[in-house]
Amino acid sequence: MKIIKFFNFIDRIAVGIAIISLFVMMVLITMDSLARSVLNNPIVGVLELTEKYLMVSFVFLSLSYTMKKNGHIRIDLFLNKLSGWTLFLLESFGLAAGMVLFVGVAYQGVLSTLEAYTHNYVETGVIPWPLWLSLIWVPIGSLLLIGRIIIYIMNLFQYMKESKPAKKESEDNKEEII
Repeated sequence: MKIIKFFNFIDRIAVGIAIISLFVMMVLITMDSLARSVLNNPIVGVLELTEKYLMVSFVFLSLSYTMKKNGHIRIDLFLNKLSGWTLFLLESFGLAAGMVLFVGVAYQGVLSTLEAYTHNYVETGVIPWPLWLSLIWVPIGSLLLIGRIIIYIMNLFQYMKESKPAKKESEDNKEEII
């Protein structure tokens, strides 16, 4: 489907920005560490930039890609013992609950970002960074994750629609044996 291909393209851009954020964090923290230990003079604003801007963009922009690669933490102690419709219902419920949670996060993120932008809020610290540049990654990453959850749910429904229930298969096997 073209929509899923387009979404995957946007997702790759987002994870690319996340990777750049991680790389910039790594370079800045290394340079700050060297400057602090060798010159006894840290680089001004590195801590604020990394923890309030780059870290936020890295975490939120990589959420959807991590779900695509099945990289989120799962506790599947009991899920391995389930099959068929029970597993389908539990997966669907978990995905729906996650989607509802991230709809709330995205909504609140949009409100916070707009408020910070319209009122020109700045971060307190050595350098007055615009706060909206930190907040904007929360709704963007949340919306990407919501899109990924929707794609996952669609695939789950398609899989269940195409597969036969286990009970019916065992009845068919009985007829073949008899």
